[in-house]
Amino acid sequence: MSHALVATVYGAGYLALHVPLRFAMVYLLLGLILVSTRAAGGTRGHVAVAVAAYVTSALVVAYGLGWVTWWSATTGERVVRYALLFTCAFWAGTVLRRTGYATLFFRVYLLWSTVTSALAIVEYALNRNLVDRSDFVSRLERDGHLRAALLSEHPIVLSALLLVALPAAVRLGRAGRRLPTAALLLAGIYCTQSRGALVAGVVYLAVRLLADRSRRGSTRSGRLLVPGAVAMVAAVAVGLLLSPPGIEATVTSADGAQSSVEYRGVLYSLIGESLSTHPFGWGFAGLPHGVYLVPSPIGVLDVADTVDSELVLLVFEYGLVGLGLFVLVASLGVDRAVRAGDVPNDAFALLVFVSLFLAIHAWTGVGALAFILLSCAVHGGRQRPTEAPVRSGGVSDPADGSRAAPNRSGVRLPEAADDGG
Repeated sequence: MSHALVATVYGAGYLALHVPLRFAMVYLLLGLILVSTRAAGGTRGHVAVAVAAYVTSALVVAYGLGWVTWWSATTGERVVRYALLFTCAFWAGTVLRRTGYATLFFRVYLLWSTVTSALAIVEYALNRNLVDRSDFVSRLERDGHLRAALLSEHPIVLSALLLVALPAAVRLGRAGRRLPTAALLLAGIYCTQSRGALVAGVVYLAVRLLADRSRRGSTRSGRLLVPGAVAMVAAVAVGLLLSPPGIEATVTSADGAQSSVEYRGVLYSLIGESLSTHPFGWGFAGLPHGVYLVPSPIGVLDVADTVDSELVLLVFEYGLVGLGLFVLVASLGVDRAVRAGDVPNDAFALLVFVSLFLAIHAWTGVGALAFILLSCAVHGGRQRPTEAPVRSGGVSDPADGSRAAPNRSGVRLPEAADDGG
């Protein structure tokens, strides 16, 4: 089940054209919840069954309401996203953390990430799509060269998904394989031409290489806090300073990379304007079209069409409440990475950084993954180890329904560790 879920997250862009993606992901999340709780041998399976019944009935209601005239497509999509998909994703993260299977889930995630990264490198080197992406081919080129996207929702989304795998690469793999695996992931991120994710990955890898081997001392916490805080503050400061405040800010460059930087500067400059006119946001449906228009060499850009920042999107939708939510979540990410660093917590902290230039909850695949990681962070410190041993030879993921071979030797086997190394 873990394999199916991760594959769907990576292939969300292509699958959305052929299947009802959000409903498919909801059922995959429910399957992960049910199988994980059953494999853990706990009583939470009864709760998971109740959740499954709730979601099934809710899906029927959602389909029914789709035929009602007052139920718009935008409203229905957002209800399904928040009430079903993200709710189930958060619950799945809770189950993975409490049952101790978060590490095993990230082993599966790392496997898919390395394969995807290798394919991204091939796609970038060939300068052509390995799979037909005519649905948004115009967004895949920068300065005449193809940006790797594969089956994902966008090249930036693919870079975020690969970046999230980096903590698993440096914590869960064997000592001799950690650096090559991390280098492969960084190469895949480079092929998406996402500079923010690449910088975040290089900084994280450098911090991990310089960190104390014990991974439990205050030295590591101090080393991680300083660069993490500085990087986040610097990113926000650069975004605010790149363009003048107010809606008169413009995009002046025709260069793809430079115009992207200028456009994000425009987005951050609109935060104060939006809060002053709509302190509680523009509503559930987000920023209306035609409110903020930005001149550029390629024509007038409507900000409502592209909001490349979770912070800005939350401000547009929910105003001061959205701003407060972002600060709360960002603080949680830094706190967990510093005080209880493990694979899920480090991955969540990296995703929080990525949210400065990617509207996480506007996308289906990475949005669901974000809520899984958020749940792992909310439930705090190191996960409770599962009774199923994790050997170097590999044990099947309990979330896939397989069982570990019984230990008949009478020798107590080592329990799964968070950092796997």
